[in-house]
Amino acid sequence: MKSLWSVVGTVALPDKITIDDVLKITCDTMHTDIMLVKKPGRKGGKRDIVEARKVFAYFCIKYVPKAPLVAIGHAISKDYSTIHYYNKEVFDMLCIKDPVYSVAVEAIDDKLMAKKWSNRYYNDNPQLVGILS
Repeated sequence: MKSLWSVVGTVALPDKITIDDVLKITCDTMHTDIMLVKKPGRKGGKRDIVEARKVFAYFCIKYVPKAPLVAIGHAISKDYSTIHYYNKEVFDMLCIKDPVYSVAVEAIDDKLMAKKWSNRYYNDNPQLVGILS
């Protein structure tokens, strides 16, 4: 019979979140097209697309801390200073507790946190549910 520590030791580390994961989850939650968010320029710069870009930048900085701002900006055709500005804008909106904004950001945050701590080995082995819960 295996001890609890031997089972816990075999569980894989949490999956890493990539810039593409953040982009996909942000666009799915905010109901925007990924291609429009990635599209350079201001053509089609509707408010929902701009907000999706801002939230994307905020969560990339939060969940992909080793990614440089240039790489985050490259994903949505912006430069690093714009990414820094977007991060500040979202942070300021969360500080003033805008209810509509907070709900969308919390939903994305929950999905990214779930992805961060999801574990393929744990999910694929239902016998571990009773042991590790």
